[in-house]
This record gives sequence, C-alpha cells and structure tokens, in this order.
Amino acid sequence: VVVTNASGCTASSATVNWDNGVGIADIESQLGDAVAYPNPFEDNTTVKYWLAKGQEVSMLLMDMTGKVIGTPIDRVYTNAGEHTYVINAEDYQLKQGVYLLRINAGKHSKVLKLNYIK
Repeated sequence: VVVTNASGCTASSATVNWDNGVGIADIESQLGDAVAYPNPFEDNTTVKYWLAKGQEVSMLLMDMTGKVIGTPIDRVYTNAGEHTYVINAEDYQLKQGVYLLRINAGKHSKVLKLNYIK
C-alpha cells in the first residue's frame, strides 16, 4: 500500500486509519537496513541494524542447512535507532564457510549471509 498525504509525501507498507475522512498513515514498525562488516571475516564481524521503533529483537546464527548454531540475541527488547552487535567466530566454534544470520524484530526479519574465512 502506498499512501500520499495532501503535501505529496508518500509512505509505503502503511496501515491507513480514517479520521474525519482524512487518511493518516500509521507506519508499521520496521526493521531497517542491516549489514555485517567486515564480510568475509576472520575473527569477528559487526552486525549493524536499525529499528524504526522499540521492539523485541532476536538473532539466529545458522549454517546453510538452516540448523541453528546459536542465538546471539534472544528476544531482547531494544529501543528505536541504530544498533551494533559483534559476532565472534570462537564463541560459536565456527568452521570456515558460509553462515546465515536471521534478525527478527517484531513481525519483520532480515537474513544476512556471513562468510567466515580462517
């Protein structure tokens, strides 16, 4: 859904509520951009993500088959804004290869591909 107000401003993925016949966009909580750097990484990688509003966050580190290796963040309430989290390969006994990091925030999720090189 794309909503345009009287000033010409638009918002996507919005829920529209009506107040006296005027559309008011109530943007859903969103998980913004998420990146990992460096990637590929040798010892650790920093995950940076952004939240539009405070909400419960979880991270699942998985191998390429989807098997969960660990949960760096497990259902922790996190305030709105930019956040970083460092993943250390030794903490999860990673072997050289490609891993998936799923970041869940509210009803939204992002998956990052992490390339661990020894």
